[in-house]
Amino acid sequence: MKPLNFCLSIVLLLLCNIFIAKAQDATVGASFAQGSITVGGTTNLNIKTGNASGNGSFAPGDIVLQICVPTQFYTFASTTVPPAGTDGGSYNWTYANGCWQGTNNTTINPLQIQNITVPVIGVAITTAGAQTTQLNVLPQGATDEITSNNSAAPSLQVTAAIPTMSCNTNTLSPNTYTINGSSQTGTYKVGVANLVGGANYSFEISGSNFSGKLPSYVATGSENTVDVPVTYNGGGAVGSQQVTVTGTIVSSGSPLGTPNTCNLNATLTAPVITCNAGSVAPTVR
Repeated sequence: MKPLNFCLSIVLLLLCNIFIAKAQDATVGASFAQGSITVGGTTNLNIKTGNASGNGSFAPGDIVLQICVPTQFYTFASTTVPPAGTDGGSYNWTYANGCWQGTNNTTINPLQIQNITVPVIGVAITTAGAQTTQLNVLPQGATDEITSNNSAAPSLQVTAAIPTMSCNTNTLSPNTYTINGSSQTGTYKVGVANLVGGANYSFEISGSNFSGKLPSYVATGSENTVDVPVTYNGGGAVGSQQVTVTGTIVSSGSPLGTPNTCNLNATLTAPVITCNAGSVAPTVR
């Protein structure tokens, strides 16, 4: 019976070792608080990482967490202040080449999920669509039961901001139109600031008897005015007529956000009626 007991002990020990070796399960998942930000805008990357296993623990130094962003489009709001959140301090962080890398400095217990937050800032427009951040958890010598949950790749789109319009510098040329029933054209010169080079903007004119649209204007980033075509339909009453310009940012053909508006007044005048010698009816000009 002793040899049998010895064999059973060996088998149980081997099974125990296998169980312990597969006890830990490093995991990571992440999402941005906003799916889209503007150039210069910020949002938080919210990370959940830890141990998805209900058995063994990860000792300090067992786990390295990497967070890498596409710095040409958006980057970390700070490369000196490390990731924070509830459990950011449970890692020792270093930064290099667009990546924060942290090594756990505390034990990660069974089923313990940690919450880490790191802010990012928009740098340039993601013209090809949302760009991904790469996250990896790398066990350092510790056995990891499941490897399919060791990475995450949340995406973020960066757009330009709604155009800043300097309403007090706007001009309408010509400013005076004649009520004669005929279409007349002009130009609404819009004062702008902080347009982002490569961004696509849209400007539209509205008002009683006035219309016009610049549906797609790709900015250079250096302009301080934009010319929007204006059409007056020749109607209305003598006096002052408000003309409104609306400016917004366009993505995939659709406006984004709440547009900015500016108003100025056009002057509508009565037609000049002249009588020519030998003419039966007066001429309206």
